[in-house]
Amino acid sequence: MEKGVRDLPIIRDYMREEREQGLEEGREKGREEGLEQGREEGREEERKKALKKELRSLRNVLVGVVEVRMPELRDLARQQAALIEKPQILHALTLNLAKAQTLEEAQRYLLNWQKSTRKKKV
Repeated sequence: MEKGVRDLPIIRDYMREEREQGLEEGREKGREEGLEQGREEGREEERKKALKKELRSLRNVLVGVVEVRMPELRDLARQQAALIEKPQILHALTLNLAKAQTLEEAQRYLLNWQKSTRKKKV
């Protein structure tokens, strides 16, 4: 009986080497993609940590301003600051509280910060 070309030892060895090389290339590509995905997840985690740290710092500044200027509103300031998830809102509210002339004005800022940050419908 005549052997097929694929049955020749040299061809079998060649095909096995090609298959192994393809597997190794696939593994290498998978490792590279996994590393890139890991890096991206790491960067995203760092961004989240930085935002959390910034929010904590801005909340502390806001409460500090209120404690110095209007200690009666400290608890309200803490409650409202804990609700705010955007640094720019905390910053703007802190500035408004720093320039507030009366306790009532400061209280209005604390109670109405959500209204002033909503987008107006056109």
